Amino acid sequence: MDARIEDNTVVIEIPLEKPRLSSTGKTLLIASSRGVQRSTARLKGKTISFVANAFIETDGTPAKQRKPTTTQKKRREVEDDELEED
Repeated sequence: MDARIEDNTVVIEIPLEKPRLSSTGKTLLIASSRGVQRSTARLKGKTISFVANAFIETDGTPAKQRKPTTTQKKRREVEDDELEED
């Protein structure tokens, strides 16, 4: 993974990887920085950091049904609580 400045443009290079299904099943992830990455590139003396994902859209239909994650369950509980207060 690399980032650099060329002709007033930040160029980020990330190796392609074997396509994998996103958590929603709507896209295939083909490259990712997997979170914030610091580069060796600098602008005005400051390190350039980046987050990048490259994906291919599928037809929009999840490949399989997934169980909700703990975060999704908590989010639903909060939404349900908010609805009850109205």
